[in-house]
Formats: sequence, structure tokens, C-alpha cells
Amino acid sequence: MPQDAKAHDAKPMKPEEILTLIAAQRGSAICVPTMTTAPAWRTLAPDDLSVACVGFMGGASSIGLGLALARPDRRVIVMDGDGSLLMQLGSLATIAGAAPRNLLHLLFKNGVYHTSGAQGIPGGLSVDFVTMAKGAGYRAAYAIHDIEDFKRRLPDLLKAEGPVFIELHTGLAEQTPMTARGGVPFPQQVTALRAKLLKPRAQA
Repeated sequence: MPQDAKAHDAKPMKPEEILTLIAAQRGSAICVPTMTTAPAWRTLAPDDLSVACVGFMGGASSIGLGLALARPDRRVIVMDGDGSLLMQLGSLATIAGAAPRNLLHLLFKNGVYHTSGAQGIPGGLSVDFVTMAKGAGYRAAYAIHDIEDFKRRLPDLLKAEGPVFIELHTGLAEQTPMTARGGVPFPQQVTALRAKLLKPRAQA
């Protein structure tokens, strides 16, 4: 169909542009970046409510689910990677079964394991994560190929009843955890996030 052809011809979105839009509109959401979204996110939102899933591929979706169930009063945004999600595809069914209404699952799809050297993932760009999420039972799942489309849809996504899965067709990030310096060890991130979440709502 013409719309499909247009989507396939679209230039991949830049991860940093997507993250910039999220950082500007996330409000009090808890964010879970992973692997190649983590370096840019800690620059864009250094003091936000987030915990980065780096060093244990595939964990972001499960961490996001736990946070969403523990804090149903807050939106939880998972910024996943296609290589990472392939490591824990079962999390799709687990999330759908738990049905957290506050979970937004964003998949940054580039077809490679960027952090470890840009090796192609099994199936490459042909893997249809949208169909997998729908089959697992997500409330909604679809793909976005264009940054203007994402910008237009983002306000509604941040309010939509979850779990919602969005496959974002992107290029490679400018940095990865292997090339970017800095970062806080995961246990310290967890401790900091817990402390922020325990503060009265007005201060968090």
C-alpha cells in the first residue's frame, strides 16, 4: 500500500531527537532507558526519575513492569532496544498479563546490537515486534517511522491507558555505554530513585 511504501522509504529517526521530545514532556514519569538510549538520556534528563538498564540486556521491560506495578500513580516509560528485547521476549507476555495501565513501552529499532559492535540481530529489521506485542496482549501496539508523527502522537501516548507498545524505527545513537564516559552504577541509581519516590508527591 502507498502508506507502507512511504514508511519503508522514510529516513530513520535519530534516537536523540526522540529522547529530547520525551524529556520535554515526560512530567513526573519514571523512565527506564537501556543500552544505547542511556548515554543521551543522562545528559538530557540528569535529575529525573530514572534508572538505566545497562549491562544486563533485556532487563528494561521487566524493570519497567515492576516500577509500574509498584507505583500505579506514575507513568512509566521504558526506552527499550530491539537487541535487548530479543533477550527477554517472554517479558511481552508477562507485561500483557499484568496489564499495567501506566506503562508505555518504546522500542528503539535499528536492527543491530549497537553497544557490542553493531552486529546484526537475528532477523534484522524484518522482525515484527508490533505483531509480537499485539499477540502477547498489549492494549495497543503500532510502529512509528517519522519524527513528526512521533511528535504529534507523544502527548496522547503519555496519557494512554497501557500497556502500550510503540516500535520506533531509528538509526544508530551517537554514543553507546561503551563509548560514553561517566554514568552511575546501577545500585546507586536504584537507591537514588527509591529516595526520590519516597519523598512527598509535591517534592518528587
